[in-house]
Amino acid sequence: SLFEKDKLLFAFLLVSRLLLEGSSAVKGHMEPAELRFLLTGGISLGNPHENPAPDWLSDKAWGEICRLDDLPAFSSFRESFMHGAKMFQHIW
Repeated sequence: SLFEKDKLLFAFLLVSRLLLEGSSAVKGHMEPAELRFLLTGGISLGNPHENPAPDWLSDKAWGEICRLDDLPAFSSFRESFMHGAKMFQHIW
């Protein structure tokens, strides 16, 4: 049986696998690059974009948002974040 602390990780791995390779109803709803980003946060090679909210958003978090923008499913997220930083602060 699973330990209580491992149940959430197991559920994440199960759903990720289904979204990547499952039946035709859900297969392809997650790209391998998206899963890799969720697991690693991407690789930083420098960030040319200025942090729009340095008072509450760390440079590390801003770098991850910029790397997320490189994925096709999130291609306009960085711009949306920049224009609505105050709204995102409430969520953060």
